[in-house]
Amino acid sequence: METTETDSLKAVGDTTEPDHPASPDFTTPNESFQSAVDGDPAPAEGAGGDTGGPSRRSSRAGTAPPAGAATGAAKKTDDGNDSDSTTGLEEDEFLVEKILDYTRENGVDMFLIKWKGWNNTHNTWEPQENLSCLEMMIDFFKERELAHQNKRRKTEPSMAREGYVQMFEEEYLQMTPNEVAKEFSQHLVNGQLKFKEKLKPIKTVHMEIESFVRRNGLKPDSLKALRKVRHLRDQLLQHKLVETRERQLVRLKQWEDDINTVCSDSAKIVVENAVDLALPPDNFVYKNDYVPGEGVVIPSDPVIGCDCTVCYPGTSCCSEKAGAPPAYTKAGKLRLQVGQPIYECNKACRCESDCFNRVVQRGRKVKLSIFRTSNGCGWGVKALESIKRGSFVAEYVGEVITNEEAERRGEKYDSVGVTYLFDLDFNDHINLYTVDAAMYGNISHFINHSCEPNLVVYGMWSDCLDPNLPRLALFACRDILKGEQLYFDYNSPLGSNVSGKPLTPTAGAAKPPPTVSVALSPPPADGSRTPPRQEGTPDAPSEALVSPTKSPRRQIGGHPSARITCKCGAKACRRYLF
Repeated sequence: METTETDSLKAVGDTTEPDHPASPDFTTPNESFQSAVDGDPAPAEGAGGDTGGPSRRSSRAGTAPPAGAATGAAKKTDDGNDSDSTTGLEEDEFLVEKILDYTRENGVDMFLIKWKGWNNTHNTWEPQENLSCLEMMIDFFKERELAHQNKRRKTEPSMAREGYVQMFEEEYLQMTPNEVAKEFSQHLVNGQLKFKEKLKPIKTVHMEIESFVRRNGLKPDSLKALRKVRHLRDQLLQHKLVETRERQLVRLKQWEDDINTVCSDSAKIVVENAVDLALPPDNFVYKNDYVPGEGVVIPSDPVIGCDCTVCYPGTSCCSEKAGAPPAYTKAGKLRLQVGQPIYECNKACRCESDCFNRVVQRGRKVKLSIFRTSNGCGWGVKALESIKRGSFVAEYVGEVITNEEAERRGEKYDSVGVTYLFDLDFNDHINLYTVDAAMYGNISHFINHSCEPNLVVYGMWSDCLDPNLPRLALFACRDILKGEQLYFDYNSPLGSNVSGKPLTPTAGAAKPPPTVSVALSPPPADGSRTPPRQEGTPDAPSEALVSPTKSPRRQIGGHPSARITCKCGAKACRRYLF
């Protein structure tokens, strides 16, 4: 009886019995061909297995299939085994059903083979020399290249498409920065971009543009085509707005992180822009304290301090030594009238850092946000929590420059209509120094002006006792709600609040003692605590120290006609800033 090809295969190993016992002719697949680690050939699903399947590991290289063997056969000849004359196959030769994968290992081409008549658990990696299925290899590589081309065609736009999109943009999407900003503002709702039409994927929009331009050209004249142009333009513009917004938010978050990294205050600062596409300001460096300018020396070693181990109102503390009333309540709220100086304890004092008379120097405790205003006033600052009247909010810091340098910079700032110059004219308006927060500053750089402010500026002395170099402290002159924008009056001669009363009234408070325009002095040689009498002491009252002002003279360059319009919107607005 004639033996069939299937019978020949069964003579070697019956595939109907998956648990066929291993024989000397069936060896375990080479594990190096099974590994998928570090560039080794990775078996496909079900590849490999130690279950008695066919293996080419012991084949002799270069052995060709005998005459009459089926195309796509692989053979294994050990010890000169004879072929089966009824099928044309060697005893240890198997038919290849499909090539599943390819890799190259140590300079050897390896193919993952699915054997005809054997399930996937018997798939093995074979070197090319063990295979005699050239046509199947050619077909495999053709299909592989075709799949690669299809994938590339789907993922990469053609050069032609990019050209059509560029031509379309040049024809219909040429916009000035102001026009882009206007479009952005129209679509921005609560900080989120909202569009009337559903935004299609950008790849789909590009394909539609290519198809449209191919059919209609760049300047169609039919009403239907013009509507399509408007639709494609809107889709393209909206995608550009989304991309621009994403890049902006990344920049703003980076700026926020940079500020909080540098800022020494314990309360966090948040940056928000739900209005326009403005980015962080250029050439602004965040600083925590004064930066001495050229020719300016800021002393920081006080020659005198209090002897209190625990300071409290009524003790012979720093303010009493200076002839001034205590600045704070036990709760740390300011109790002075506007224009009175603040003398905090300093490095020469015996008290601890948690002393009640160390408020400004302990830093900002209020969470604030630098945000973009919607009324055209640029960046502003708002409270992220409620603030009680008399609470310390922030310092005004910057570069301390001489009066001569301030005059020179003032002329430059006048030409652009903005300035951050803050005169330190405390001693009978003797103005030796000015604070310039244009380049160096902290969060107070962004606090806007109002003719009805909720903050007021006080002069404060601690480690630096030079009467011409006070620190500038901003306190709440009324209760401030969460989310409310912060303001101080840029042009108030006394930095006064509306009422003119102490920020934190005390029960039975008498008329406050007059202040003196001198800083702390060393104690007299006789050891008494009474400071040496000078002109301007209580027996000869002088004008109280005044809060600093932003000089109108330098704000507008001395030209009365160049007045800056006030945009605060307060009921008592003076209409002009300076």
